[in-house]
Amino acid sequence: MNEEPPVIVPLSSKKLASGGASKLGLGAFFVGVIVLAVYLAIPLFESGRGASLREFCMGNEHKDGVALKMYALDWDGTLPASPSWMDMAAVYLSAGAHGTPTNPDSLHCPSAQLRYRTAQRNVYGYAFNSKRGGKATQSILTPEQTYLMYDSTDMKRNAADPGTSIDFQRHLEGANIAYVDGHSHWVKQGTRLGTYGHP
Repeated sequence: MNEEPPVIVPLSSKKLASGGASKLGLGAFFVGVIVLAVYLAIPLFESGRGASLREFCMGNEHKDGVALKMYALDWDGTLPASPSWMDMAAVYLSAGAHGTPTNPDSLHCPSAQLRYRTAQRNVYGYAFNSKRGGKATQSILTPEQTYLMYDSTDMKRNAADPGTSIDFQRHLEGANIAYVDGHSHWVKQGTRLGTYGHP
């Protein structure tokens, strides 16, 4: 029994012009809307992630600052010497801390590690106010205005300087700074540090 081949009926130009084109136009419209939404959402995502990292880093600096205060309490009110401040802080941070006993996580800025795309333990990102190294906390007249440690462009362990390496590019055009009295906060780039306590 011979079967007849199927008949292929071409679409009329009218159908292509009306139904096909409108479906194509609607699809392109939705693709355009999605692309625009993603384009607008990326800065919000980056800003949200940056704010989270900034807060996490500020928590690190607060922990480190408290450790330095504990050191001072054990040493007649004297802060550690600048060349070994992280080593001394690590002693007080090691109990229950994440990381190794001599290299707890709070000594590392997470944004600094992201910037250098590394999880290596030799990237730190914090520096100590060298003008306060080995000094008595009682001699500081305004501890709430005098910075103790801060986000730094110097990535090495025990980095210390008189505030010359403060990194204002790391956290949403600002830097986290920990003060002698134990509090820490974010300072916007361009702010005169004298307002917040010059060393």
